Amino acid sequence: MVDMRAMGRSATSTAKRWGALALACALPAGAAPPTRAATASPVVVDETDAGKLQARALFDRARELYAAGRYREAAEQLEHALKFDPQGKDLVYNLALVRERLGEPDEAMVFVDRYLAMKLDPAERQRAEAFRRRLEGARDEIAEKRRKVVVVPVEVERERAFDAWVWGPLAGAGVAALSGAIFGSLALSTRPSGFVTGRDGTYDDLVARSNDAHAYAMGADASWVLAALGVAGSAIVYFARDSVPVATHAAEASR
Repeated sequence: MVDMRAMGRSATSTAKRWGALALACALPAGAAPPTRAATASPVVVDETDAGKLQARALFDRARELYAAGRYREAAEQLEHALKFDPQGKDLVYNLALVRERLGEPDEAMVFVDRYLAMKLDPAERQRAEAFRRRLEGARDEIAEKRRKVVVVPVEVERERAFDAWVWGPLAGAGVAALSGAIFGSLALSTRPSGFVTGRDGTYDDLVARSNDAHAYAMGADASWVLAALGVAGSAIVYFARDSVPVATHAAEASR
């Protein structure tokens, strides 16, 4: 036979646990916990309602996470609990408290408004309205701080890269120019200018010196052409590529 007195005591114990769900530790710093008159009225939880039992377990987990300073995870547990018990006033109110602690007054106000839309006793409504006024003040203060933020423009100093792709052809041009100068000097020194056959040598000597001078001149011309191509190639690579950032500094903000 079922002991009705034992069931009555169990229901009363359950009501006391579930009715005082408001997180005293979730109050803002410096705020006192709600008095007994300000807490939600006890509600008997049907032990056969799996959804409400799951919501209560998630709420207990959220309370543990909050006590450990893990506010974001606590909010996730409360939101999960709300899916099992959408009319859980304490879940909604405590979600607003946690969101406020996370510095999210707009999100907190959504849950306060949801709480105010529920059936509340005068003490609960007075507490929620005071909470909402506090959130409005916090939201306005955050908005004011954002308006005071000054955006400082940043100037990026850029330079063209002088790397191996530039100085490589340039170094080759220098070598070619040096070779051109040497070949040019040899061409001038071996050129048979004022050569007199018999006095300065034989006709074959004249022909040989003329051929040597011509070869040196051809080498000088080729070297100068290579030098010019190297300089042109280095210039094309240097100016054709985009410049690269080398430094950044704040520009003077215009007023």
